[in-house]
Amino acid sequence: MSATEKAKVSVIIPAYNRAHTLMPAVKSAIDQHYDNMEIIIVDDCSSDNTKDVVAGIADKRIKYLRRAKNGGVAAARNDGIRAASGDYIAFLDSDDAWMPGKIEAQLKAFAENESAGLVFVNAYETAADGAARSFIDRPEPSRVVYGSKDRAAGIFPGSIMVAPPTGWMIKKAAIDKTGFFDENMSVWEDCDYLARLAARFDIYFVNVPLIVIAAGGSDHLSRNMLSWHEGKKIFYAKHALSMDRDKRHLFRFYKGMAKDCFILKDRDNAAKWIKKALRLNPFALDLYFKLLRLYPSPSHQRSS
Repeated sequence: MSATEKAKVSVIIPAYNRAHTLMPAVKSAIDQHYDNMEIIIVDDCSSDNTKDVVAGIADKRIKYLRRAKNGGVAAARNDGIRAASGDYIAFLDSDDAWMPGKIEAQLKAFAENESAGLVFVNAYETAADGAARSFIDRPEPSRVVYGSKDRAAGIFPGSIMVAPPTGWMIKKAAIDKTGFFDENMSVWEDCDYLARLAARFDIYFVNVPLIVIAAGGSDHLSRNMLSWHEGKKIFYAKHALSMDRDKRHLFRFYKGMAKDCFILKDRDNAAKWIKKALRLNPFALDLYFKLLRLYPSPSHQRSS
């Protein structure tokens, strides 16, 4: 058995008022049948009976931490990282679940790819109607999806599609170099962390669906469009210089920001992001039509 296969894995489960979903998540970690593991449940100052649920779990590998005040998922993950003693850190959202073999598959990938700092697996995403589909629906082989060649070419890591943190496992050594999650970000904190980690370490994708993401995913934060958009603005402010090296990705990002503003009915900022996108690609005809929708001509206004 290799040193990687003997490694200790710290599983960090942030939980905020998730007493009704916590047990299945924890059970999916326990059922991995990997003994050298600790499961750190970080209660983000819940007002429900999360503490009682944890107390009822008979497994000596469970560690329970309760925050004095609610700080959000980034703060809860950071507390878990500080308490972790493992060689590898894995994250599990309190309304998601792992499938058997996830830990072993990721440790095997690390053993075979020493440059990898993060290994993520594919996922089944559960829709509101109960149907499930692959999160990354492409028949590509398991491989390094972001590495030294991509960094040298200036490709921004945000251009690759990565499963959410429930599917991540990270070397503790990579976390020591990357630091903690940004607690000022209530959303996009995972994208920010991935971008910072990928600046130093390779990202490896195991294309096997070994996690199940609940309907909505990521504790449903993405449903709050304003919060989502504000998180993207913080992300852009932090990574604008790196993103500027990857014009194709930056163009898509600008278009996405404009789309958000359309949904938020923020006409002036929608126009601002569209103009930024057009400076990168003046032949994107669809964006001119979007500008016309924002600022119809006087004759069109009179006729309507």
